[in-house]
Amino acid sequence: MGEQDTGAFLGPNGAVERAVDLEPLAKWCGDLLSNALEGDTVLGATVPPLPKHLEAPLRHHGFDDFDLTVIALALAPELDPVLAAATSALTGEPGPRGPTVSMVADLVGAAGSERTSIAVKLSGGGPLSRVGLINIVPASDRPVVGDSTDGPSMQRTFVASTALLRWTFGVTRLEPALYPDVRDDLISPSYPPDPDAADALSSRLSLDTPTSTSLLTQRISDGLAIALYSAACTRRPVLAVDARTLLTPASAVRVAAEALLREAVVVVTGDVASVPPHHWEPITTTVVVGAHPHAGAGDDRDAHLLIVRPTAGASTGSHLVNVLRSRGIHVAPAEAERMARWEHLPTEEVGNLATMLIARARGRYNGQSTGVTAEDVTEAAVGIVDRDLARLASRLDTSRDWSHLVVPPALRADLSDLVEQANGRAFVLTKMGFGEQPGQPRGVTAVFAGPSGTGKTMAARLVAGELGLPLYRVDLARTVSKYIGETERNLDAVFAAAEQSDAVLLFDEAEALFGKRSEVQDAHDRYANLEIAFLLQRMESYQGVAILATNLLGHLDDAFARRLSFCIHFPFPDAAQRSLIWRSIWPPPVTLEDGIDFDGLAAQHPLSGGHIRNIAVAAVHLARVKGTVVDRACLDRAISREYSKLGLVLNLFEGAAP
Repeated sequence: MGEQDTGAFLGPNGAVERAVDLEPLAKWCGDLLSNALEGDTVLGATVPPLPKHLEAPLRHHGFDDFDLTVIALALAPELDPVLAAATSALTGEPGPRGPTVSMVADLVGAAGSERTSIAVKLSGGGPLSRVGLINIVPASDRPVVGDSTDGPSMQRTFVASTALLRWTFGVTRLEPALYPDVRDDLISPSYPPDPDAADALSSRLSLDTPTSTSLLTQRISDGLAIALYSAACTRRPVLAVDARTLLTPASAVRVAAEALLREAVVVVTGDVASVPPHHWEPITTTVVVGAHPHAGAGDDRDAHLLIVRPTAGASTGSHLVNVLRSRGIHVAPAEAERMARWEHLPTEEVGNLATMLIARARGRYNGQSTGVTAEDVTEAAVGIVDRDLARLASRLDTSRDWSHLVVPPALRADLSDLVEQANGRAFVLTKMGFGEQPGQPRGVTAVFAGPSGTGKTMAARLVAGELGLPLYRVDLARTVSKYIGETERNLDAVFAAAEQSDAVLLFDEAEALFGKRSEVQDAHDRYANLEIAFLLQRMESYQGVAILATNLLGHLDDAFARRLSFCIHFPFPDAAQRSLIWRSIWPPPVTLEDGIDFDGLAAQHPLSGGHIRNIAVAAVHLARVKGTVVDRACLDRAISREYSKLGLVLNLFEGAAP
């Protein structure tokens, strides 16, 4: 058979890249049907000249000359109205209907048991129908008894499926109705999370026999990345399928057809245990990803289970960095390290996220591309990963400008240690072996303790910014409930959502949740103690970064001490630190009166950084109303208002300290 394809196929972007020449196939069908109408019903040894891109996957999956003939006859009415009329004349069915089983048997000269075999082969349970290449049309003039409408029958009509028609005519894009539960646009990472599992899976995907492989993994993104990488190594495309798609027979068959025509690996995520066993059978190669994968294949295919043990540094964030760099976008090494901390970013979203980041980078300076930073990823990704977390927590802005945090050098060193431990915990757990020890916490938990306004929340913003991760403050009003067990459920949802979004959690006023357990006097005490016990257990199993901020360290339950990675004390600032805060609190656009004595203000007013910030904001508002720069009069009035909030009296005229 010669080459019938010219040009290129319709690609994933919808552009016409190849126009398929179907004239040879139409001529072959026309000659066959014309001869049959003239009484010559013997097909002979000729084989239909199917387009090469259609014949290749059919041959590879074991379909023979008879199957190709059936496919050609199913396509004939769709190729030309003359062929549709000839098919109707041979079947005796009015209108543009497909061929019947009896017509096919006549054309191939079948007799006796051969006709019975053809009827079985072209029934709903036959191979062509089972993989979704042809659809059996139930008889319209006969009432259905029972639940079977596609049993063997010589009078049954069959037609080409939508997938077969699209592929034959060169439309190789995935059927839009399958999106988003079926995806064919996922990008393979350049390095797998677990090289050993990837090598083993690549070997299995190279087999010509039907295989089913389960990837046992706690992070779906890791298993999906390994499947994409292994398929790319074997030069096979991937259909990423949500298990819900395989629940119904019709959608399962559509997936089977798309996979067969593409010769694709079907990678399934979700609740696969609910998929009926026989729905797996038409799919030649499946990879099931999950914490409790269950292939469920009902046939005798080669089944195997691989345990995924991800290496340090192999994350979807690293995958995103590689995609950006492959598209010419600059990512600095330090930014790449921060972006790599996104471990739970959905693999299926990497391509869309990269496109969004590239567009934003090019849009900053009139189309000239700039680099991408970790802050850019956070801004773009939170809408993808925080859907559950946003219900019970509020996102806070993060920063990497440490100049505004005025604290003692020892405290700054403690915060640096916290950042470094959060950065290196994956390496220590996986490479150093601590992760194999039972009961070893996988997260990092810190208490920030100190008076109000000493920089605890600002420090949390800086830690999250340095890590390149989003920061969420747990909303106590939406978390704590008077109903028994509801608080625990809400908190568990917060921790679970934070783990799946790589967020840093901030529990402000932590003593409200993590207070000391008391002696049980009544039912209220008992349930309050149960809440604290639950928090102790959940904090120990938490795999992310959590910060507890409190003004009352002594009110926290003593059992939290062992579960803490850090306890960092924020002291009240001394006069020198207050002077530095007064000088650094003003943004560049603010104009100050010359000669303001910040050292004197610091010595006269023992205020924390939070109060000084409030005074600065109030003074700028007063100056705006007066139409002047920020002068000492604005500052004095703002200071007086701040003391009024604190319940103190300030004698400005005598210059006395309160």
